[in-house]
Amino acid sequence: MAVEIHSTGVLIRAATAAEVTAIERAGHFGGEFELDPPRSYRFSAPTTSPGPDEIYVVSVAFVDFTYDGKRQRWTEAEHNGTYLTTTHDVTTEPLALGAKPRKRASPDCSATCASTTSTSSAGSSAAPRAAMTSTPS
Repeated sequence: MAVEIHSTGVLIRAATAAEVTAIERAGHFGGEFELDPPRSYRFSAPTTSPGPDEIYVVSVAFVDFTYDGKRQRWTEAEHNGTYLTTTHDVTTEPLALGAKPRKRASPDCSATCASTTSTSSAGSSAAPRAAMTSTPS
């Protein structure tokens, strides 16, 4: 079966008040990072606190593809603990959030799941498998 990759990228949103509290509790007080409701995540403890013009963000890498005639979106666990400025254009800074090296998940995923480019296609004998979860699109 062929896999057709439609797009890949990183979704970025402002952290909620509860997520900010969890980040600060874990980062500044050495507590555990816990999300409510519980979900898959990666946490990078910030080494400094954000300034007055910076906000914590949550990033999620994704891939939209068609496999066996069904369109799907797989998303990676969300990444917490990063912050961005709100005072100037940070268009290229979020690209680094998705460009962090990842371990190769499987031989048939190396070129398709780790990509951060959009709109390409690839053939494979199996659906891409990675440390991602499947969500209907």
